[in-house]
Amino acid sequence: MAKKKLITPEELDNLVSVGNPQISPDGSQMLYTRKCVKDGVNHTTIWIAGTKGSKKPRQLTTNGKDGMPRWSPDGTQVAFIRGGETGIQIYTIDMDGGEAQQLTNFPEGTIAEL
Repeated sequence: MAKKKLITPEELDNLVSVGNPQISPDGSQMLYTRKCVKDGVNHTTIWIAGTKGSKKPRQLTTNGKDGMPRWSPDGTQVAFIRGGETGIQIYTIDMDGGEAQQLTNFPEGTIAEL
């Protein structure tokens, strides 16, 4: 039997976790979050992949503080939360491309669910 190797604190920075899967309204794509540690700080981005393995996963956001992606009913946009200097806000991004647009401007507080 092979001896189990313990994970060291340094190796924790190499771990990547995925979560919060969201299937598109037409069932052809899936959003998910990808979390890793960069320079000792949690870095979470939103990714998209085809559900039938036909599309290579691609990164949808790059901010590093994005989460809770949700499809619009027609599948043309995605809403998500983004942390920043002004707290947590709701953003949207068009699936045809472009930059994320800030939808809310809450002065403080936390968004528990989108």
